[in-house]
Amino acid sequence: DSFYSFALAHRPEMLIARQSEEAAEWNYKIARSRNNPTLSFFGSTGFKNGYLSDINALKYNYTAGLSFNLPLFDSNRKNLGTRIAGSSLEDTRLETENLQNKINDEVTENYRALALAKKKTEQFTIQLELAQEAYNHALTNYNNGTITNLDLLDSSNALAESRLSLLRAVIDYKLYQIRFRSATGQNIY
Repeated sequence: DSFYSFALAHRPEMLIARQSEEAAEWNYKIARSRNNPTLSFFGSTGFKNGYLSDINALKYNYTAGLSFNLPLFDSNRKNLGTRIAGSSLEDTRLETENLQNKINDEVTENYRALALAKKKTEQFTIQLELAQEAYNHALTNYNNGTITNLDLLDSSNALAESRLSLLRAVIDYKLYQIRFRSATGQNIY
């Protein structure tokens, strides 16, 4: 659960999904307030030149105004815009939930694969120890003349295969560690 929570907080696609959901909420709020009456005040001040009588002289300039907007008929535009924005918001929330489920599955799958790779590494370590022991016994028996060189060669091949299996298991374990770190949103570099 802590890995899942960490992944939800640090995965880039989850952060993007949350920002998209926030943007959709703002779009919905804007759509709801689109045709409300508005009262606004504007003003500006500054200096201008180019007036007749003395073109190069700067003169003080200002403007001020008041605007009132009362929509009378919108042809159901506000209602349709609100429904579209609400639908978009719900779609974004469902996409976020789908992404959360996908991340949960990915974290769980990679955690299980990592645990399995660790068990394989432990098993192949034991197998290598046993193969080394068997090779030592075969070498002793060969030196005493109780087995042939083919039996010693078979024991040597089994030891080499055990080393190779352990090496593959260690590589898989490292690969699954990287995949698990990536699934939980940790930096892998």
